[in-house]
Amino acid sequence: MRIDILFVHHRACPVTRHHLHLLQEHHRPFPDVRIVPIAYREHAAEALPGTTFPRDLTRFRTNDASPGSAFAGRRPGNPYDLDCLVWDYVLGNTRPADKIILFEWDTLCRQNVFDFYGALLREYLVGSHLRIGSGANRRWHWYRHDRTLSADHKRTFEGHIVSLTPTCGIMIDWDLAAANASTVSANPRRFANMHNELAFGLLSSLNGVLPKSLPHAKRRMISWHPALIRLSRHGIFHPVKGRSKAGVTEVAWHLLLRAMSLARAGI
Repeated sequence: MRIDILFVHHRACPVTRHHLHLLQEHHRPFPDVRIVPIAYREHAAEALPGTTFPRDLTRFRTNDASPGSAFAGRRPGNPYDLDCLVWDYVLGNTRPADKIILFEWDTLCRQNVFDFYGALLREYLVGSHLRIGSGANRRWHWYRHDRTLSADHKRTFEGHIVSLTPTCGIMIDWDLAAANASTVSANPRRFANMHNELAFGLLSSLNGVLPKSLPHAKRRMISWHPALIRLSRHGIFHPVKGRSKAGVTEVAWHLLLRAMSLARAGI
């Protein structure tokens, strides 16, 4: 099975380099796995050597956010457009893989993707946390912070509202990604301002695919906040924004972040 792992980053800081190195080391025995550092063109000056840059993200998304919307002033090339990086990569690549996996710079890899995803690699779309329908999405971070936008999408795409969160760790079949890219590029205004966590699931649903979620133990490894994940000796973890330094291990660093988060929350 040929797999392209897109390593999304914005600068070549020590943590980014460390995480890329671990990702490469765990997949060195697998010649059919390509590790592809990818970044927006506006980050070219600080990107990793050999980074791939998108051609044109505006063909996949328009900015029609109303004043006061959480997405007002949004432009192509920000974190909300990570799905567009995948669509651009698929349409511009002459060496197709079987699967694409999206990892962000703050992903700590302690296991290869074959062992981590296992039988789920046979699926068309896999993510950590899956929410189906507008009711389930009321607890979703981006639903709460932009009700007007979400209401518009609810009316337009009733029956196809599926979100995957976080974007990190999403695995998508190459042919499905190509179909999604064609769907959105044919009418980008229809998908204006759609957050990528919604876009992956919704576009796939429009193309007849309902995503699968990771098993519970692995959902505890990939989340959107450091306080929600549990580190262990083996696995793939997100978000981990620090590395070993001054005798403090990655696990201790993570526990410190978790304690600080709980303290701020008053728990």
